[in-house]
Amino acid sequence: MQLSRRKRVPSLRGREIPRVYRAGYFIPVIVALIAFVSMGTLSYLPGKGVSVEDANALPIADNDFVNEARMLYRIAACTGEDPSPPGVSEKVIEEHCVEFKRSMENYAENYVKVMKPFIAKHRPGNLPSTVIYPFGGGDLLTALTTYPDATEFYTLSLEQAGDVRKIHGLESEQARGGLDLLRKKTKDLIGLDRRLTATISTNADLKATQRGPIPGQITLFLTALAIHGYEPVSLRYFDIDEGGNIGYLGVDDIAAMEGTKGLPLSEDWATPDFSAAFSHCELQFKPRGKSGPVRVHRHIAANVANDHFHRESPVFRHLMNKGSMAAMTKGALYLLWNDKFSNIRDYLIDQADFMISDSTGLSPLHAVPAGFVYTTFGRFEWSDIARKTGNHHGVALRDVFQHQPYRPMPGRYGYIDTALNSNMYFIHKGQKAIGKPR
Repeated sequence: MQLSRRKRVPSLRGREIPRVYRAGYFIPVIVALIAFVSMGTLSYLPGKGVSVEDANALPIADNDFVNEARMLYRIAACTGEDPSPPGVSEKVIEEHCVEFKRSMENYAENYVKVMKPFIAKHRPGNLPSTVIYPFGGGDLLTALTTYPDATEFYTLSLEQAGDVRKIHGLESEQARGGLDLLRKKTKDLIGLDRRLTATISTNADLKATQRGPIPGQITLFLTALAIHGYEPVSLRYFDIDEGGNIGYLGVDDIAAMEGTKGLPLSEDWATPDFSAAFSHCELQFKPRGKSGPVRVHRHIAANVANDHFHRESPVFRHLMNKGSMAAMTKGALYLLWNDKFSNIRDYLIDQADFMISDSTGLSPLHAVPAGFVYTTFGRFEWSDIARKTGNHHGVALRDVFQHQPYRPMPGRYGYIDTALNSNMYFIHKGQKAIGKPR
């Protein structure tokens, strides 16, 4: 896949995520438009996604940090046989892995093996091969559970990728502290917690990934690969020019930016302790121990509020160049209901053929007029967070769930409601509704 030469775009200090609004206007009668769709066997459409290739065909370029990624994969994700950093004792790694690997295996056995086939059973066929996950934080884990056969994944969030080169100077006590923090950060992600907002999207956890001896975001991505049986084959950093084209940063580019610290993308976010060169990353991966196929995950650090994400912005242009996508979101604080995030909402409405989400996905008041039909799972009665964001959207979503047949789900998917109900819904554009609301 040929990508154009980069043109450096300066990092900008973003604005604080605005306080969500409260409104109470009349709710249109929409339940008559909402019905469930019969779901077929999964397949993915070729198009503007990446090619699926053999790992043996991938050369290691001088700007590829796969060796550092594999070392981090070994000591943090407790997988593989690559050597550990010389300054870190095996005892420190073993202490971390005894506990962390148990949590990873528990999550794989009791969540991935349950939710992955459940979602696959109900997911439609003929989906785009590219997946977008806005407000995704470090959650490649759920993306692989939700769309395991996609070839290209995008996560977008305020968090920047991090400098994987830190692994070279790591010493035992630094590693112990960083690995302890990793276990705390991932407790909500892989701990199967039942608290209302237990998710990796908690702000305190995500802010913590921006600082410390171990690059938090990349470590979360590598943990996802380990749980799903993948291993990294390439890690590169990139920039996006004004036309939306990706350019990989070379060693000279990274060296030139060494003294330019990354800036927070929101005023209340943590300032990264690494260079601005390490904002966006591309991780290529394959099934562990096999030659392929190779898939791609790109993490883009971006504030998707309207002031930053719009038709003239590089990130918007890049995503538009990709064409149609499948989408997902969870734990997103109901920001898609907020009109100050209407550009990312409209992008999803225009470009996503299909989307899976918890209750923080697209509101029926936005999606139904655009031709989407809903299929609900679990129950949604109410959420205090939703009430603060937009009472009318919460009522509309509750009406959708109440007028659909009840479909049980085997585990939570993001937020649960105030009655501790798990919930999830699929929206699909352009399908003929074959069922009638109850």
